[in-house]
Amino acid sequence: MKIAFIGLGKIGYLMAGRIQQAGHDVTVFNRNIRVAQEWSQEYGGQFTDSPAKAVTGCAVVAACVSDDAAVREVTLGRDGTFSNMQANSVYIDHTTASPNIAKELGAYANSHGFQYLDAPVSGGKPGAAKGTLTVMVGGNETALATATPVLETYSKSIHFVGESGAGQVAKSANQICIAGIMQSLVEAFALIEHAKLDPQKILNVLLGGSGRSWQMENRGKDMLLEKYDFGFSVDMLAKDIGLALESAKSLNLELPGTEVVNKSYQELVKRGFSNEDISAIMRLFK
Repeated sequence: MKIAFIGLGKIGYLMAGRIQQAGHDVTVFNRNIRVAQEWSQEYGGQFTDSPAKAVTGCAVVAACVSDDAAVREVTLGRDGTFSNMQANSVYIDHTTASPNIAKELGAYANSHGFQYLDAPVSGGKPGAAKGTLTVMVGGNETALATATPVLETYSKSIHFVGESGAGQVAKSANQICIAGIMQSLVEAFALIEHAKLDPQKILNVLLGGSGRSWQMENRGKDMLLEKYDFGFSVDMLAKDIGLALESAKSLNLELPGTEVVNKSYQELVKRGFSNEDISAIMRLFK
């Protein structure tokens, strides 16, 4: 298929590459055109200088940008994708954004003859590189069937979770779990160190117990070594936790544990650690 991909961040760059490698004809757009040029040289697809041009003649468009403002800019802004979407085409938005903007854009798409899916992903850069992302999809299930051949190029698990906005709620639930695990993990390490036990030895014990987690397995050793120069960044998780709390507030729901973790990540941002891995929460306990 002729596919457009909008946004070439750490994950989007790899996702677009996997679509091209699967044999589709991909045209990309990125606000920093130098990155789009580099992508084209690496993968052989095309690039263009506006979102509207990128989607010309495309049955499926995928996007992965930073936040609500960026989503609005590349869809409804000047030379945005929505000004040039083909009839009956499908727009897959992988951005972690708010349920409200997903509902707004879903309604816009329906009234203009195409479909919008909010489809945030989990698995990060490693998952995008290996094609093992998990996708949480809100919107029209028939549209998802059209989009599935594209999604399968970079994901191992695709879940339809409900109407527009549902994908974003599912992603917020996922981020709450990640943030809560990180908070508990660093508190456990703090207890170990203050008790003057061998952290590495106790980590090995924990990895054999029921408290074991992906974060413990993949980040625990580096956290003990205070290595944070990789992975999912502090500022992005801080943004995602904020979205989760906004969603909860709109539902008259209190999330006290998430409020605690939110304070931790806001403090990391305040201290200038925005670009470090989320395991840098360990810094608050040193």
